[in-house]
Amino acid sequence: MSIEKTCVVWHGHHDCDSPLEFLTESFESRLETINTVKAASETPDQIQLRLKLFKRVTGELPASIIKAQAAWEAWAARAAAREAAREAAWVAWVAWEAWEARAAARTAAREAAWVAREAAGVAAREDILKLHSVQCGCDWTRDNSNIFDYGLK
Repeated sequence: MSIEKTCVVWHGHHDCDSPLEFLTESFESRLETINTVKAASETPDQIQLRLKLFKRVTGELPASIIKAQAAWEAWAARAAAREAAREAAWVAWVAWEAWEARAAARTAAREAAWVAREAAGVAAREDILKLHSVQCGCDWTRDNSNIFDYGLK
């Protein structure tokens, strides 16, 4: 996934760690899912609230948000590479020392990627909330992140 190939939205899902989300599907595709799949299991009021809050982020994103998304993408790419390496190592497990060396390198890379991902996320959090207050302005907070908990009252 590349940041250029994602759809940046507010409230792509009813409960998320951030009101800003980078979707791997199009805006229209997610809208169709809300109107069909979600509408089959949620109340009309919940669907109406989803549709009210689900919108594209407008304008240029602050650099901190772009950096945070890039760190998340690097984390996801690392996870995919780890799985591929695990499969390859399993197939060629005859060299046990190579397996152990790979495991040690994987642990170091995982820790470094996690630290970078978390640091970038913390740095972007304030910019995300500022942008959210301007473009959406709903009552989302980190402690009250489920739109169904505050939006239907």
